[in-house]
Amino acid sequence: MNVLRHSWAGLAKWVTTAVAILGTAILSGCSSTQHAASSAPTSSPDVSTPAATSASGTCLSGTFAVVVPTTDNPVRSACLHMDTTVEIELLALRGVTWSAPATSDPSVATVTDQVAPIGTRHDLIRLLRSGTVTFTSVSTGTPPKQWTLTLTVVP
Repeated sequence: MNVLRHSWAGLAKWVTTAVAILGTAILSGCSSTQHAASSAPTSSPDVSTPAATSASGTCLSGTFAVVVPTTDNPVRSACLHMDTTVEIELLALRGVTWSAPATSDPSVATVTDQVAPIGTRHDLIRLLRSGTVTFTSVSTGTPPKQWTLTLTVVP
């Protein structure tokens, strides 16, 4: 039984590493669809973290997805074109849930928030016009953690 348990633990570690590498490759512009598969919560919203742009440094289009929490390379800001689909998933883990993401400027973007029975939030962001907007959510854990994402929307 212990051999099987260790095998599953090794497989889980390998899968986690593979997902992290894939997320980094996608963020590096290896795909026309950008997935920011990492955005870790923090209690300090002004921590210096990477911004999501394409490999050429231009703004993204297609689908931009963020999953919270994660362990490394959190994305805190992105430049997106108006036609970009923005998806945020705030995972409920070990009893910790997240508040509905609040928008700093509802004239730039709005949030459609859906909550699964286990507490995970699935949010769709609708980009309305050019501008800058910040989304914020706070966890129920002890101590509470704040997650933020700032989007710069361009035509």
